[in-house]
Amino acid sequence: MLVRLTPVQKKEFDDIINVILSLIDRMKGDAPLHMRYSQIEAYAYHNLGCIALEERTEESARRALTHFENALIVNEAIGNVESIAAAKTNIALAKSKYEVGNM
Repeated sequence: MLVRLTPVQKKEFDDIINVILSLIDRMKGDAPLHMRYSQIEAYAYHNLGCIALEERTEESARRALTHFENALIVNEAIGNVESIAAAKTNIALAKSKYEVGNM
């Protein structure tokens, strides 16, 4: 789905996800590490990473790496084994995009 988004739609999607992350931060303040909030947070970071990778620039690959690393941190905190593996794969992909120049 993300591949078919126009640049404007990607920007809007990026903005929406950032609002969701902000809301999650506020909710987690009331109930730290609440699993459901954390799952949504990890998924949001994953989507931000995917959007960044689709931009196909070195800078966007670095942004994607940061988002995927954040997803990994959250998934490790809640013990989401499948998502930990996916985050590690995405991290390797993002690193290869800017380190090797496979844009």
